[in-house]
Amino acid sequence: MKTKEEFRVMASRRRRALRNRQGKSWSYLHTQTVLRYFFIIVAAVFAFFPIYWVGITSLLTTHSAADVVPHFWPDWEWSNYSRAWDLAPWLQFFLNSIFVATCTVALSVLTSLLAGYAFGTMKFPGRTILFLLALGLIMIPGEATLIPSYLIVSNLGWIDTYQVQIIPYAVSISGIFLIRQFFLSLPPSLWEAAQLDGCSRFGFLWRIAAL
Repeated sequence: MKTKEEFRVMASRRRRALRNRQGKSWSYLHTQTVLRYFFIIVAAVFAFFPIYWVGITSLLTTHSAADVVPHFWPDWEWSNYSRAWDLAPWLQFFLNSIFVATCTVALSVLTSLLAGYAFGTMKFPGRTILFLLALGLIMIPGEATLIPSYLIVSNLGWIDTYQVQIIPYAVSISGIFLIRQFFLSLPPSLWEAAQLDGCSRFGFLWRIAAL
């Protein structure tokens, strides 16, 4: 049988081995944490440096901004902002952007909702072919239609108008696809129940499916 002294030695060895194991584990975790934070800091510097560069460049003098040697500290030329504000009607530009974006989004949602509803719930001849043709338009790059689009809007007299920025973007193929997938997920029994209550196609769309 083992004596008390031998048990003490064994217990001491186990505690020492446990401390060594915990020390190695802590060292590994500490190194891993340091490396993780290092890469996060480096990524943050790369992400925010362009913002910092734009900020300090906007506060440089004309001579410093045109200098070949980069300046990493601004000249605090706050008058640049007032001069830039006086160069163009920025408030009108901002309002134009809000108006164009609002009209484009509203028309895109409306056309996507109607087309997606038709492709997803109604059965009519050529539905699948029309939908595949619509999806095929996504594969046509915008550069290929740039000149034809310009000729069309030029012949319509839409150059420098609001409608040239709104009408061409009033239909979204991606939006039609997503809304169609949503309507396909609706159970047919929902439309059948709406029919029993005397609901029309548009009534089902506006009162049930779109809500």
